[in-house]
Amino acid sequence: MKDVASQPHIFLRKGVWTFRRRVPLHLVAKAGRREVKKTLGTSDRVEAKRRATVEDLRFDKWVRDLEAGAATISLDSKTSSPFAITADDLAEHARNFVAEENERRAKRLLADPPQTGEELGNLIDDVIGDQQELSDPERSPRINEIAATIAARGGIGGQHPAALLGIATRALRELARMQGDRLAGDYTATHHDVLFAPGAPGAKPKVSVGALAEQFLAETREEHAVNGIAAKRTEKVEATMGYLVEALGAETRVADLDDDAMQRLRKMIARTPANRNKVFPGLSLVAQIERAEKEGKPTIQHLTQRGHFEVLRNFLRLAVRKKFLPSNPAEGLQPLLKETVPLSEKRRPFSIDQLRQLLGSAFYQACAPGAAEPYTKPDRAWRFWLPLIMLFSGCRPNEACSLTVDDIRQTAKGTWYFDFNDEGDEKSLKNSASRRRVPIHPELLRIGLLDFVTERRKTAGKHGSRLFRELKPKTGEPGNFAWYATRRFNEFFLPSEVKMEDRQSLYSIRHSVRDALRRIKASDEALFAIGGWTPAGGKAVSSNYGNAKDADLWVDEVAGIAYDGLNLLSFYPNGKA
Repeated sequence: MKDVASQPHIFLRKGVWTFRRRVPLHLVAKAGRREVKKTLGTSDRVEAKRRATVEDLRFDKWVRDLEAGAATISLDSKTSSPFAITADDLAEHARNFVAEENERRAKRLLADPPQTGEELGNLIDDVIGDQQELSDPERSPRINEIAATIAARGGIGGQHPAALLGIATRALRELARMQGDRLAGDYTATHHDVLFAPGAPGAKPKVSVGALAEQFLAETREEHAVNGIAAKRTEKVEATMGYLVEALGAETRVADLDDDAMQRLRKMIARTPANRNKVFPGLSLVAQIERAEKEGKPTIQHLTQRGHFEVLRNFLRLAVRKKFLPSNPAEGLQPLLKETVPLSEKRRPFSIDQLRQLLGSAFYQACAPGAAEPYTKPDRAWRFWLPLIMLFSGCRPNEACSLTVDDIRQTAKGTWYFDFNDEGDEKSLKNSASRRRVPIHPELLRIGLLDFVTERRKTAGKHGSRLFRELKPKTGEPGNFAWYATRRFNEFFLPSEVKMEDRQSLYSIRHSVRDALRRIKASDEALFAIGGWTPAGGKAVSSNYGNAKDADLWVDEVAGIAYDGLNLLSFYPNGKA
């Protein structure tokens, strides 16, 4: 997992800390870039955090200049404290806070009125105490507390103190005066400060879809970084959010996102062409839809549409949490396009005949250790071992391609196992369930996996500790080591050697393992421990007890992974088991 040093926007790359910020979605076209990336020129964590703070301020100033339409924009210009949202938006957050707090105080007084003069006096003293704090806002704990609450509602930090304290002071004054009226039995006034008048212009939150999307993505990136979620997943959410911002309109008010808006979006998603930016680059979403319908292009698949609605729901949950919406209009929303292919058939496993074609092909045999006419290029190792490791462990392609020699370990009882983890700067896993320890299948041991690991371990000091050191991470995706190998198998080797069927790829091997475990009736716990497969009904609470990741527990289940009629004798040293 990347080291983020407990601070957003920086990461360690080849021993040097780098600063990275995403350009707000609604400003990408104007900025001419999607992100700003800059080396901090230090390997020291503390110094990197100090320099990143300066870069954050510069970035915020640059963004404000872009939004203001500044003719000359520089990321190196000096800056002052960032002002994250407009004064109007700040006032709206304060207005909503005062309305809710005032209602809470009124209900409490109605439910529990003072019974004695002493109790009434205490309530009046509270009001007087609030009014006295108005004389010195900067030192007032109550005003600073209100300021922090308003800032948190806007999802902002580092807000200009004068702006926050000024509006928080007005909020406390309004609350004190309204409470004083109630204690005096005067219910005629609906407000004292015009800012808090019911139905005042702008009383409906004006925060835009584009602005809230930035808050949502900031929270998502932080959550993913803390929990070690793969960068690919984060980028997928970013891309989906970019689509939703364009579809809904970056300047659309979040408060206007009602059921009608959701139904319009639902229809638009259903009409969106697949690979729209590749097929119709440079066109707006509306133009892409129109062109695709004229040319009869296919639309995005049901599963992709479901992913759009999942991100949409999470985005609007943030809007509800920030009190920009009373409820989530996307809850329960499903794609217009109905699914025609069951989830169980999304990817089809390989048959025994197909596995024979794959492992028995002349090219694959030439990649095997001890081949009579060996394949001589340096990428021979992963071409041979990747399908076998997947076939007898159930791992994903990238899990195998990310292995290091130190990930091949042995328990105290002598069980050799794969330790699939996200330790290190460039490793990544799909989710937390992907962290597991899987016993090495007897077939892999017979074929000579440990000999291969020993050879790689001897040269690790010179060539690096990665098991398949010839595979390099994809540019921009430091944890993705399988991209090239997967592409070569899917686009060239498999189609040329195997009679492929629909919905089959290298990943189908993992589905073959799942079927092999079905044949031995492996338990749900075993399926979770070996392949990270969660049962349809979710894990039972008791599954979290004990140490389910102890490789010794699953030796028999892994050894039970078998493919009748698949002869691997030719891969054994000297052709003998």
